[in-house]
Amino acid sequence: MSSPAGSSRGHLPAEGWGRVAIARALVTRPDVVFADEPTGALDTNTAAEVLTLLRHAVDVLGATVVMVTHDPVAASYADRVLFLADGAIADRLLRSPAHEIAERMSRLTTRTPALAVPVEGAR
Repeated sequence: MSSPAGSSRGHLPAEGWGRVAIARALVTRPDVVFADEPTGALDTNTAAEVLTLLRHAVDVLGATVVMVTHDPVAASYADRVLFLADGAIADRLLRSPAHEIAERMSRLTTRTPALAVPVEGAR
């Protein structure tokens, strides 16, 4: 990895730390990598680099990556996307583009208003 331009020794911007964290996680060739919002604080270019590294861990190193994200673009790097709602698996998709994942997420978070039910004795 190259040193980010303009950074002083011992100081890395968030993007640099993201790459360092992924590299440290992968150097031991783990069977499973847990990634909690791995692109949350990153610019789009660095996020793509991190997601590519995680994809490399699966395709080349044979690792399993378990990623939690609210980002449809990040989820689009996955072989399988599980959607959670109210503590349970609400839906799933296999290898899907970001726009399909975003649409499915939108459908799961759109709630229909409850019907008003009259209460006996109320005026």
